[in-house]
Amino acid sequence: MVMRELRRNYSYRGVVYEAHIAYRRRSGIRLSIKRDGSLSISVPTRISLADLDAQVAKMMPWVEKHRRVMDQEKACPFTYILGEKVPTEDNEESIRKGYAKEALAYFSSRVAYYAPIMGIKTPYKVAVRDMDSRVGSNSSRTHTLAFSLWLYHFPPEVIDSVVIHELAHDQVKNHSGKFYAIVLKYCPDYWRLRKKIVRHDYGKDQQ
Repeated sequence: MVMRELRRNYSYRGVVYEAHIAYRRRSGIRLSIKRDGSLSISVPTRISLADLDAQVAKMMPWVEKHRRVMDQEKACPFTYILGEKVPTEDNEESIRKGYAKEALAYFSSRVAYYAPIMGIKTPYKVAVRDMDSRVGSNSSRTHTLAFSLWLYHFPPEVIDSVVIHELAHDQVKNHSGKFYAIVLKYCPDYWRLRKKIVRHDYGKDQQ
């Protein structure tokens, strides 16, 4: 639950980053860079602005690195679909909208495959959303799994790791050791695949 929100700008090496800061009941800071170059930051409710600024400053080299990766992706005359390089002359927005229905069908098929394997009896609704700060979510209120359209760029094994992650929340709502024990039971290679998402590594691994 978001307790309060704040807008703040951070500058690093001549680039100004707009940041949306959400105060939540959490123990640490979570920062991600969105596709438009802005920052999404979740912070503990009692953190001071001085501590927040100091911790964000330490993260700025990582932010710069990933901004450069995203800038390169936007300039390339190709995209990745399920880990395969696909030539294109469309802009990124057209690509994302054009593959929305295809991505929904694919994500739905993977949820339908893993749900019975993981012992989930009530079928989930599946949605595709234009999320930048995360690749998936599980809403217990609506019993819906939502996946980022961005996820459709990644290889099938990466997508499966996210599907398993979100389905595991059917049994454990938090990210405790018990939760990751479930994830690793069905996806032993989870942590390696997670790194591919963090690094924006869309290509399939060489066999």
